[in-house]
Amino acid sequence: MSTLRWEALLDCIKMTLKRHCDTRWSSRRQAVAALQKNLPFVHKVLQHMIDRANNWTADTASGARILLRQIGYEFLCLLETWSEALVKLDCTNKSLQGSATLDVASILLSGLAINIQHLRDEGVHKYAGQSQKCLRLNAHQKQFHC
Repeated sequence: MSTLRWEALLDCIKMTLKRHCDTRWSSRRQAVAALQKNLPFVHKVLQHMIDRANNWTADTASGARILLRQIGYEFLCLLETWSEALVKLDCTNKSLQGSATLDVASILLSGLAINIQHLRDEGVHKYAGQSQKCLRLNAHQKQFHC
């Protein structure tokens, strides 16, 4: 990512972003939580990058347009699902890294399996609120997919 694009993103979201680490659930959880919390700001930056009057390159504008097209109802639902799942996975993982006995570890893993199954069973009923988020973002971007 270019320095200009990185600075534009940081100016909008006002938080420190860290590189994702493939070996840590906490890293995944933090990355998803940061995007979930700051999605309206990220959306705004991407819209700004589409505007060639702001001196962004054609490649930057094209990339921003492609990303904006990906942000829709399905994306918001998946973001919410991953957010919840990663919180549960991270919490269980941290507990297992402690001095848990085998029976406690078994209980933790069984509880995690139940929680993940519950997320799966809730299905689309849980995500009615995501359509409202989608519509709020749509008010600012006509090519937004809902």
